[in-house]
Amino acid sequence: WMLSVPRDLAQEAKALQVLSPTLIKNYLTCPLRFYLREVLGMEDYDPERRELDPLGFGSLVHGVLEAFGRDEPMRDCTDEKQVAGFLDGALERRAAAQFGRSLGLPLMVQLEAARARLHAFARWQAADRRSGWRIHDIEFKVGSEDDRKWEVGGYPVRMKIDRIDRHQVGGRWRVLDYKTS
Repeated sequence: WMLSVPRDLAQEAKALQVLSPTLIKNYLTCPLRFYLREVLGMEDYDPERRELDPLGFGSLVHGVLEAFGRDEPMRDCTDEKQVAGFLDGALERRAAAQFGRSLGLPLMVQLEAARARLHAFARWQAADRRSGWRIHDIEFKVGSEDDRKWEVGGYPVRMKIDRIDRHQVGGRWRVLDYKTS
């Protein structure tokens, strides 16, 4: 499979220096918004925002899952309730750090939605660990070290892989990309 880089994307990428899967997707979705955001550095701003947008929601949940993956004893846990308890605590700490202790109703509802998804993850994670899968690496950075350099169309690609697992029997590998939908 080969990805050809359009000439105008290639010119804009020179200013960016690095490509990522997200940048390519953003360009293909809307070249104008790509230019405004990535080349000119403009950002969306909503002073009335009282809740998380989808990206903010995903980042919050992703941060909780990253904390889980970095906790060596917890990531080997096979007890769903212990995993869920850890995730609840991590969610509460992240939410307090990001929003403070006094939350409006929309944020409270979103945190409960995040909690429900994290509890579903806890069920899956505990069963998955019992079946022999073990977290090998999280937030694996491609393009940040000499032995992890990838290129597309001559441009370096930089990205993070959410999670890499290895099965204890047979040594199979798998790559996971967390989604909150």
